[in-house]
Amino acid sequence: MKRDILQTLLIAPWFTLLGVDAYAAAPQLVENPVLSGVLSTILYGMIGIAMMFFAFKLIDLRTPGKLAVELTTEKNTALAIVVGSFTLGVAIIIAAAIAG
Repeated sequence: MKRDILQTLLIAPWFTLLGVDAYAAAPQLVENPVLSGVLSTILYGMIGIAMMFFAFKLIDLRTPGKLAVELTTEKNTALAIVVGSFTLGVAIIIAAAIAG
């Protein structure tokens, strides 16, 4: 399932631009299942981290003040609990979306 998603999202558009059938050529790119698993783990991990970063920045824009300053300089414990809860919730949603 993950390999089909990887082919559809990342590999197929590039092969289409080159005029090559993506599903015929893609199995030759990564035949080793361990390497395929490692590469997909790294890819999905980077996507998840990027999504978490953008979610944090979105909440930072929507709230008054700067969250990073409040958390580090002011040591606002209540805000840290709220932001931690939000981050955990978004992480669960991202993990469920990636796992499919």
